Amino acid sequence: MILTDRTRTVEYQRCPRARFWHFEYAGRGIVPVKISLPLTVGICTHSGLACLLNGLTVETAVGTTLALFEELTLGQGLEVEGNTVLEYAYAEQKALLEALIRGYHARHLPRLLKQYRVVDVEREETHPLVGDLFWMSRADALLQDRNTEDLEVLSWKTRARWDERELSAALHDMQGLSEAWGVEQRLGQLWRLSRATSGDPIADPNSGSPDFNEWLVSQPSPPKIYAIHMEFLLKGDRRENEESGNWVQHSPLIRGYRRTNAGLADPDYAWSQYWTCREPHPMRKSRWYPTGRCEGGRKHRLGEDWEPFNVWEDSAVGRVAGWIDLLKDGKVQPEAGDCLEAQVIVPPSFYRHQVDMDEWQHQTAWQEQGIARFRNDPQEQLSRLSQNFPRYTHSCDYPSKCPYQALCFGSNPPERGELPDLYDWRKPHHEAEQQNYAG
Repeated sequence: MILTDRTRTVEYQRCPRARFWHFEYAGRGIVPVKISLPLTVGICTHSGLACLLNGLTVETAVGTTLALFEELTLGQGLEVEGNTVLEYAYAEQKALLEALIRGYHARHLPRLLKQYRVVDVEREETHPLVGDLFWMSRADALLQDRNTEDLEVLSWKTRARWDERELSAALHDMQGLSEAWGVEQRLGQLWRLSRATSGDPIADPNSGSPDFNEWLVSQPSPPKIYAIHMEFLLKGDRRENEESGNWVQHSPLIRGYRRTNAGLADPDYAWSQYWTCREPHPMRKSRWYPTGRCEGGRKHRLGEDWEPFNVWEDSAVGRVAGWIDLLKDGKVQPEAGDCLEAQVIVPPSFYRHQVDMDEWQHQTAWQEQGIARFRNDPQEQLSRLSQNFPRYTHSCDYPSKCPYQALCFGSNPPERGELPDLYDWRKPHHEAEQQNYAG
């Protein structure tokens, strides 16, 4: 049985040599000892959001998220930029994770649950793609529209920012095809099995929707995934402080602005340094606003008497939990808009056509079957890398530095089967591969 998944497939298309080091080397694959910061945030955020969809409290979701962060970073260490102070990075990223979970729970989760039923969350899928080649996937969730009963696959993504390029990439994202295909295979199996047992619903104890099996059996044909529902959680840019060299996460969820008013005990707070107001609102009297009021539609910038601060260090706002509550209630700079709303982008659902699904299946099967032939010749892998796993040098540094540069361009390549310095053996993440994994 040959096992593959989206990460392997995409990595081969990005750079075959990176795919070799990550998944094929010594029959196991290797990973850097230190885990990258974006990967860590993505993994931990998904864990917390899954807790919310499973009906757990926000406090439990936050606790689960931070516990996973501790497990990953303490076990492997965190890869950070330049002269970043590790202690600061740990505190900052923990605050960011808490804020992402609390912010999503406060503003976006109620909206999602109002529109959709959650059928199941993070279900493992392993289905034959062709012959003895099996595809492994795990969709974030399967949703059913409460009004139309259409099925959609949920996909969460963490991004630094949102722009037109992100939207275009989402339109062509393989994940929307591969995860939908995996779910459709399972639903088709359940539907056919129920029909073979005189239409009696087949119990699915992992389903979060007790009525879903009855609905499934009532369908005249195996159900299809109608669309992919993507949600993009924005983390903010990481930028280097020119004086200290420390890299800082610029997210309004964890970094705000404050100004102490003369004669008042409490400071003013803001979440955005620049904004364009949409409605009239009060302003401090000045030569630009002699009436103490802005009539709306103007660009604004905080004055020099404002300073940035770290939310997780400020007990006056209640740290992260208190700050999110203030933002939720519109008590921080309401004239700049809804901060929590702006941190999660939810474009219209993306529809996938069957012709695209078929093309993905054929292309992936051809690619992965070819790689399997290389994998069956381990004695020659290292000596035939240029032929079977060429280096795509355009991917070495963009969109980020490849973690395998030291192996591709180092003067002392590892011997076959040797564990290189600063790397560890890859640990499988899918259940099907874990069962076949030895060591």
